[in-house]
Amino acid sequence: MDVKIKSPVAVPCDFAFAWALRPGALKRLLPPWVKTDFLFDPPTPCNKTQVGLKVYVGPFFFKWILRHENFKLNQEFSDKQIKGPFKRYLHIHRFTPINSQSCILSDEIEFDSIFL
Repeated sequence: MDVKIKSPVAVPCDFAFAWALRPGALKRLLPPWVKTDFLFDPPTPCNKTQVGLKVYVGPFFFKWILRHENFKLNQEFSDKQIKGPFKRYLHIHRFTPINSQSCILSDEIEFDSIFL
């Protein structure tokens, strides 16, 4: 299954990309209604760094380990599942300039569920 979302933002690509690299960016992006703990402090995204999450679903939880890949400064990076709830999961974050003052943020998520 694939999910694609594109959002125009009124900031330059380098500014939007830098925001994604700031400490705490992932914590700020997680929805507050999904209880999530970090297994270890999330690093700044770059090739081969990992994020470890403990995601709660009711009284249950699962551990989710993702690796950052395909890091291209001010352009894109990816999160690939190493261990978790999917057969396959890849989330590509793209930053495409519209002009010098705005860009398109694209999120492309490809995954295969273990249940379907």
